[in-house]
Amino acid sequence: MNELFGVSMNLIAGICLAATTLILLGVAFIAWRNPVMFKMGLRNIPRRKAQTALIIVGLMLSTLIMSAAFGTGDTLTTSVTSEVYSILGEADEWVTWDAEKDPRPLDEQVIPLDTVEQWKTKFAGDPDIEAIVPLQRESLPVLNTRTKLNEPSARNVGYRTSDAEAHGGLKDSAGKPVSLTGN
Repeated sequence: MNELFGVSMNLIAGICLAATTLILLGVAFIAWRNPVMFKMGLRNIPRRKAQTALIIVGLMLSTLIMSAAFGTGDTLTTSVTSEVYSILGEADEWVTWDAEKDPRPLDEQVIPLDTVEQWKTKFAGDPDIEAIVPLQRESLPVLNTRTKLNEPSARNVGYRTSDAEAHGGLKDSAGKPVSLTGN
């Protein structure tokens, strides 16, 4: 966890340390200036053991609940972030159809290849762009006929093999080159 509500955890820890120090200095000042009042405040601790224990357990429980909530939030944030990175893969930027600007049926929301070729020509000399790869993506249910297991939304991606050459070509899960020509 690096931030809490947009504030750096280092800053929050520093503020909490300063506040705790000020509180302890205030208690020490009261104990030094008025020891009778300090002793009167402390004498209830051994007298009311059940109430003292209840307060301490309550504070511990509330601290535990807050810590668990922040820990769960961090876990979910990390999970979602890693899922987004795995979906994007090696890509840094996705250009998709702007349905608000140009509403069309879903099957017509395709950026023409002529436009993609114009982008390739326009950005050919840009050192920050390694490649522009047009692709078609679809989520479909898939059934493994051997195991009878299914996946309700497998992501299928299709693109031209010539576009894959910019990234070293197609490779299988073992890292070996894949040929789609049948050779």
